[in-house]
Amino acid sequence: MRKLISPTRRRARDDRVMEKVDVTERRAFIVLCCIDQRSQKVPTRPDNEARLTADIASLVVEYGRYG
Repeated sequence: MRKLISPTRRRARDDRVMEKVDVTERRAFIVLCCIDQRSQKVPTRPDNEARLTADIASLVVEYGRYG
């Protein structure tokens, strides 16, 4: 049984293999013997979170609650 690693560390490992062996991401998985379907998207936090929260608060004041 293999040791579990976090997705962030797995991405870093995959990137190191891709650079060192100069292969595509799919080939790197084959090299690592991984059957891993990680997403291509790197998780990010939206930079407009404060503005969205303020917009929602203003809509609540304007329209109130329904339901």
